[in-house]
Amino acid sequence: MADEGSQLQEEDQRKTLRQQISNTGRRIETVISSRGSRGVLLGLISHLENLLLRASLLQTELSPLDYEEEAERQDNLHLTYVTKVGETTEAAKAYLRSREGEAPSEIEHIINLPTGATATPSEIGRREQEHLEALAAAQKRCDDPREQMDQLWGEADAAQAALRQLTGRPADPVRHTPVIPPVNPPVVDWEKRS
Repeated sequence: MADEGSQLQEEDQRKTLRQQISNTGRRIETVISSRGSRGVLLGLISHLENLLLRASLLQTELSPLDYEEEAERQDNLHLTYVTKVGETTEAAKAYLRSREGEAPSEIEHIINLPTGATATPSEIGRREQEHLEALAAAQKRCDDPREQMDQLWGEADAAQAALRQLTGRPADPVRHTPVIPPVNPPVVDWEKRS
């Protein structure tokens, strides 16, 4: 059973890689036919070669594990993909050679524009420190009122307990139960101690 699951997983991996190879090949053909970006084409060629390498490694690892007929069928199918990748790569390289003397695309000029003054490492460190200090100050502004609220809840609970002791009657849960129970652990500890 584990063999069947493993075999299905291997088939899925092969299928996924082959779909990716086909899709990348179509994208390369589209770039070539539309006289698209040479940079994009170079990236796609690299991606296609990487996919083919992964598919070849998977095919090499899996062939001995398959049945003989299935292994032969998979090898023939893989050979078809290798051939198609070779043809697509050669067509892409021919396209690149045909545009060798052309000036870089306008977008390449935009990408290579100087970005202006960059921050020095000490400036970056100073900015980070300022940011951390601002975060700490904001956290303190939140924590101080929370602590005061927790302290007031504790004092109110203590006053209710003292009142109960003086009057000798149980607390009225409707009148003396806070809407928001205290969530601060020190208040809970204080209540346990009293």
